Amino acid sequence: MTEGLLLLVAVASVVGIFFLGMFTVLARRERRAVRKMQAARLSTRAGGQLRVAGVVLIGVVILVASSYALWRSRACTGRIVAIAGPGGVPTECVCDGGRLGTCFPSGP
Repeated sequence: MTEGLLLLVAVASVVGIFFLGMFTVLARRERRAVRKMQAARLSTRAGGQLRVAGVVLIGVVILVASSYALWRSRACTGRIVAIAGPGGVPTECVCDGGRLGTCFPSGP
């Protein structure tokens, strides 16, 4: 669970840094345009682009979080199930409330 959370935070950070850079460039262009026009108002086009970028960012975060939740929530048919773990090694997992709980390597 911790690995997945770390991965989610890392991806969100990378996406956030990308959008921060994009917004910085957009703001710089907007300031130059305002200086050229000698007007103090921001264009509605830049505001619309910021809104669209924000909606896209929120959509990406929701998709990533929901896909992780769906991947993690395998249905259990019994109390203890055997699944293929990392590297194809058999792993036994204890089911709790119909979902995988604690997993451990198979063995005596």
